[in-house]
Amino acid sequence: MSRSLPTAGARTRLRWLLATTVVALAGASSTFAQTPGCQITYTAPTWVGGNGFGATIDIRNTGPTINGWNLVFNFPNGQRIQNGWPVNFSQPAGSPTVTVSSNAAWNATINTNATFNVGFNGTFSGTNNPPTAFTLNGTACTTGGPQNTAPTVSLTAPTNGQVFPTGTTSVNLAANASDPGGAVTRVEFRVDGALVGTDTSSPYSFTATGLAAGNHTAQATAFDNGNPSLSTATAAVPFSITGTSNTAPVVSVTSPTAAQNFATGATVPLTATASDPGGAVVRCEFRVDGNLVATDTTSPYSFNLTGLANGSHSLV
Repeated sequence: MSRSLPTAGARTRLRWLLATTVVALAGASSTFAQTPGCQITYTAPTWVGGNGFGATIDIRNTGPTINGWNLVFNFPNGQRIQNGWPVNFSQPAGSPTVTVSSNAAWNATINTNATFNVGFNGTFSGTNNPPTAFTLNGTACTTGGPQNTAPTVSLTAPTNGQVFPTGTTSVNLAANASDPGGAVTRVEFRVDGALVGTDTSSPYSFTATGLAAGNHTAQATAFDNGNPSLSTATAAVPFSITGTSNTAPVVSVTSPTAAQNFATGATVPLTATASDPGGAVVRCEFRVDGNLVATDTTSPYSFNLTGLANGSHSLV
C-alpha cells in the first residue's frame, strides 16, 4: 500500500513560499530607495570692484539626507577664491578647481529638499563667466537661477533741450546705470550717433570735445556682465550750442598815460583793463619795447616795472 508524505511536501512548499516572499519584499525596498540629486543656483557677481567680485551659491539637496558633503566646480576664466563662508573653501594654486566642504557638525547635514547657502569673494581678470558644472559628493547637479536681465540707464547730462552759450566746444556727458541681476561693466556715450567715450566705473561720465555750434544729440548705452552681455540705450537727448564763432576780447592801457614822464630809476606802474563780451579773459600780457615783461591772470591787471634806462619807451 502506498503512502503520501504530506509533511515533507508542506515544508517544501513553505520554504518556496518564504523565499518568494523575501524576494518580493527585497524588490519592493529597492523600488522606493531615493536617488542622490542636487540643484545649484550660482549668483554672481553680487558686487564688483576693480578686479574683485562676490558670489553666492545655493545648494539644494534633491536626494536623501546628506551628512557631510563636498561641492566641486571649476572656474572657466582663471578666477581665484579669496575667502568664503560659512564653510571651507579650497583652490590649489594654478588650478581652476574649487572645493566647498562642510566643516562643522552644524553644517554637515543637508536634509532632503533643504537648501544650504554659501558665499565667497574672488578675483578675475577680463572675462568672469560662471562655472558650468557642479558635483555634490560626486553626483552631478542641475543648475538653475534667475535669468539675466538687461541693465537700466538714464542720461543726466546734458538735459533735454539744453542750450550752451557761444564759444562752447566741450560738453559734459553723464549717466546713471545699474543692473539688479548683475553688474554694469561699461557705459558708452555717443554724440550725434558717433561713439565719443566709454566709462567703466560709476559715476559714469565723459567730456565730449571739439563740438561745433548748432544742434546735437547725446545718448548713453549701458552693458552688463552677463554671458551673453545685455545692453540698454537711452533715447537720443537733443542739445544745442549757440553762435557761430568766438569774438576777441577788448583791452586798454590805463597806466602809463601817453607821453608820461618818469624820474630816473622810478618804478613804472603798468595797468590795463580787459573784458570779453563773448567769453572770459584768461590773461593780460604786458610788453615794453616789444619784450614781454609781465603776465597777469586776474583783474585788475597790473605790474610794477623797474630797471628801465633813461629814454623813450613804448607799452603794449
